[in-house]
Amino acid sequence: MTPAAPSGRSPRTSTSRWSPRTPRRVAALPPLSLQEATEDGAFWYVAAGDADIVAEIEAHPGVNASFAGKGSWLSVTGSARTSRDRADLERVWTPSAEAWFPQGIDTPGLVAVVIEGESAEYWDSPGKVATLIELATKRLRGQQPDPGDNETVEL
Repeated sequence: MTPAAPSGRSPRTSTSRWSPRTPRRVAALPPLSLQEATEDGAFWYVAAGDADIVAEIEAHPGVNASFAGKGSWLSVTGSARTSRDRADLERVWTPSAEAWFPQGIDTPGLVAVVIEGESAEYWDSPGKVATLIELATKRLRGQQPDPGDNETVEL
């Protein structure tokens, strides 16, 4: 997810795969700034409690979070929940959160949002230029390109 203000924009929804076998409604939410990622596959954010994103998560906890870096992409499917527990907020509070919530951790209505990953798919390539060269070379030779690694894992 790209850093952005925890907005009150109305989220769009779409039908997406909850698992490889079961279609389920998954919320398409506005971007949030990741505060913490844990080894057990949990992704933590902070948001204004009255934002549309919070109501959407509470109504439809099935979500997908996407992350991108140079030549790497990660898509995590799981369940989201909100927490108003101060210990959770203190755990994930960072200086970047302070930029969006100038009153700090005591901002009225502030919530922690956690996505607990259930499955993840990643793609890893050697980078844009190398991938383009691979695609062009293999195409000229009439061969199948190998643009990088792709794996789906259960968390």
